Amino acid sequence: MSMINYFDVKYDGEFKELKNNSTNRHFYGYSNLYNEEVFIKCIEQSILFQSEVAMTRFLYPDRLLDTGEIKNIGFILYRWMDLEELIIDQRNMFYELGIKLAKFHMEAEQRCGFDFDSKISKKIKELFNKLPPVCQHIISDSTMSRFYLISDYIDAEYQTTNSTIIHGDFGLRNVKLFKSEIVLLDFERCRRDIAWMDLIKFFNREANTPEKKKRFLIGYRCVKELPEPSHQLKMALILYEAMGILKYTLTHKNTMFFQMAVTMLNSIKE
Repeated sequence: MSMINYFDVKYDGEFKELKNNSTNRHFYGYSNLYNEEVFIKCIEQSILFQSEVAMTRFLYPDRLLDTGEIKNIGFILYRWMDLEELIIDQRNMFYELGIKLAKFHMEAEQRCGFDFDSKISKKIKELFNKLPPVCQHIISDSTMSRFYLISDYIDAEYQTTNSTIIHGDFGLRNVKLFKSEIVLLDFERCRRDIAWMDLIKFFNREANTPEKKKRFLIGYRCVKELPEPSHQLKMALILYEAMGILKYTLTHKNTMFFQMAVTMLNSIKE
């Protein structure tokens, strides 16, 4: 039985698959079992599935209808939400996004727990070693040499910076409007880390001007303290996230996302 036929039977509906550039599969339609429109998200990696379920269950239990597994793939049944795109040219939007992320960090910290690997140098080295040579060559030798020289320093700062539960993939594609309220989506990459890690891709993609960054940080700091890391630690965080993007684009071709990683790496060269 195919996955879509399984859902048709289980939830008494005629579902359609939503095609998009994602590691996950998505289905939608009307469920006669629940008497409402639903959305089904299928996540292949167990650790990501568990994170999505845990975060949704703790933070937004009203969204969650059911969970299960088929062919070793976890799936989550959500209530359908009529989502709208944010209008990002509004002056206050980045201020509001700062407030939203700070509130998420605070609420997630109170309700959820994840282990924290307190050595950023270890995570960078492990991720670098997982990259194939074609990706390793994109990262300059001088960048890695400088990183190894300051690894003890950045580890000490990283360890003494308060950690929280971060979203892990914060950006406009995972932020929508629902009934005029900003909502966050997709929690499979949530983990314990320092809050600034959530800003790296966002500051290199959407909030990519000094004014946008300023407005976002003002909004965030209206809700929650956010110490700014040293220049060296920021560079390490950029290196880590850029390598993560390179790894992702090996299996999901996305030229713009790949180029973003290259730009991030160029920004931390000598």
